[in-house]
Amino acid sequence: RKKIFVRAPCLSQSGYGEQSRFALRALRSHESRFEIYIQPIPWGHTGWVWENDDFRRWMDKRILETQLLLEKKALNPDISLQITIPNEFQKICPINIGYTAGIETDKVAPIWLQKANDSLDKLLVVSNHAKDTYINTQATAQLPDGKTVPYKLEIPVDVVGETTPRAPAEPIPDFEPTKDFNFLMISQLSERKNFADAITWWVEAFIDQE
Repeated sequence: RKKIFVRAPCLSQSGYGEQSRFALRALRSHESRFEIYIQPIPWGHTGWVWENDDFRRWMDKRILETQLLLEKKALNPDISLQITIPNEFQKICPINIGYTAGIETDKVAPIWLQKANDSLDKLLVVSNHAKDTYINTQATAQLPDGKTVPYKLEIPVDVVGETTPRAPAEPIPDFEPTKDFNFLMISQLSERKNFADAITWWVEAFIDQE
């Protein structure tokens, strides 16, 4: 079996946390092929998952074993799977795979290209949009002699669609829509997600409709 070292915010109550747990569930379904080791990392100021279920107990067991081997400097994994923002990718194993959600724009930062090319053997993303932003970004590097050269992503990039277990539906108290056709938007209320403009454009597009 190959030893795979997963460095990810797998205990975080966040989008990247869900992405990390999706990857770990997928790997766990192939334990005949992989010895899985986990190093949890924080994600901003988000809280951690609290469920005491079989999957959480499995993660805790793998995290403990990983930490003990790291302290003894005896882990020596074959592959790393790093689930984080691209400027944190590192070359830490013979084979290194990055798995990122990308960004909501049409280009990525030049440092993301550099980190991927220097640190990874393969890049995984969650959508065709994220893949396109990487492929369509070309940056410029300045050489010591002052000349500039273009550079782009030089490693393979694949899309891995995330699937999260569905929670049972729960009623929303006092929620009684007055129209037959309604929109539902799930979003973070922040400038980066452009929540305010999304509401504005909905109103402008459907102002004359029921």
